Amino acid sequence: MPGKGKRFEKGNAGRPKGAKNKFTCLKDSFLEAFEGIGGTQELIEWAKKTQNRPQFYQMIARMLPKQEVSEEDCEAVKTNFTITFVNPGDRLLDTRKED
Repeated sequence: MPGKGKRFEKGNAGRPKGAKNKFTCLKDSFLEAFEGIGGTQELIEWAKKTQNRPQFYQMIARMLPKQEVSEEDCEAVKTNFTITFVNPGDRLLDTRKED
């Protein structure tokens, strides 16, 4: 049976050229399901519900790239900003003031 034994021995060249790996197939399935349940518009409607906001922000935080920042980097760029929610359904107001 292919796939058993040592990798890349004679007769076991690995995945055939052009074949999708399992992760790609799984990702494609999730994207298809996402579109099937309403896509971006449905996600927006879900995120607008107050009880879903913490989960939404957690998902975004997990998707953002992680960087290590030193104290010196923080001192080099200081930005003061205020985020104000006027009403739960209104747009986010972001006023930034750079020092």
